[in-house]
Amino acid sequence: MARNQPGGFPYNHSVATVLSQITQGKKLASLPARGARVHRVSYAPGHFMPEHAHETANVTVVVAGGMADLSESGTQRCEALGVLVKPSGSVHESVCGDRGAHTIVVEVEGALERSLRRRCGLFDREVWLTGGDAPRLVLQLWERVRTDPDPDAALEPWLEQLGALKAIPAGRELDPRVGAAASMLSAGPDQDQSVEGIARRVGLHPVSLTRLFRAQTGCSPSEFRRRQRVRRAADGLAGGQAPIARVALEAGFSDQSHLTREFRREAGFSPRRFRLLASA
Repeated sequence: MARNQPGGFPYNHSVATVLSQITQGKKLASLPARGARVHRVSYAPGHFMPEHAHETANVTVVVAGGMADLSESGTQRCEALGVLVKPSGSVHESVCGDRGAHTIVVEVEGALERSLRRRCGLFDREVWLTGGDAPRLVLQLWERVRTDPDPDAALEPWLEQLGALKAIPAGRELDPRVGAAASMLSAGPDQDQSVEGIARRVGLHPVSLTRLFRAQTGCSPSEFRRRQRVRRAADGLAGGQAPIARVALEAGFSDQSHLTREFRREAGFSPRRFRLLASA
């Protein structure tokens, strides 16, 4: 596969290298659980991983930064608190953004992968999990595996919960109007991000935009806007020691209390606890 900028990747299926473990980036920690291993891995800005596949299925959450995963089905960009599920043997290449990426990766062994595919459809295909439950579940799993003397019993039920979440096929192309609206909703807080104003700019009634947006992304425009603000805050919390109040304002929240409420709702952690996890 020739390396190009994300979004313009020609695909060549003939040069896949099978990797049985996470072998790229800097592995910060690895913890065992029955049928799986949980890793924390960081990647440098712009880090590129050529075409490869993994012998084990895996679930990746980007704690901070971002990366693009490129496969035969298209391009999936994962930002902070984004979650990507890949079955074993899924051929892809990955490139990190200009802030690098800090990730938690759960590698699932073959017998457990097959069991979960049969019971709840998890690992049927490469998917992007939407909604606050996905990053919250992954972050909570890391805490459980790290601190619980017997984490094995929690692993399969946890993976089954992932299988029950709403999923969007990775690489799915959005309606151009939804894509334009998503870009506007992802802009900084100094931009007009009202649903009414964005709907007018993309040529839709607000109700029509909301329906189309939900059908294609799994959430409403206002939910998407909130999640993007939480993700900007996650980057700010993980990337430095700026006061949380300043991170809140720069991410588009009215104050630190507002950020704390929304961050806990999305990720299951307070901003302070998340910062400790991301910098540990």
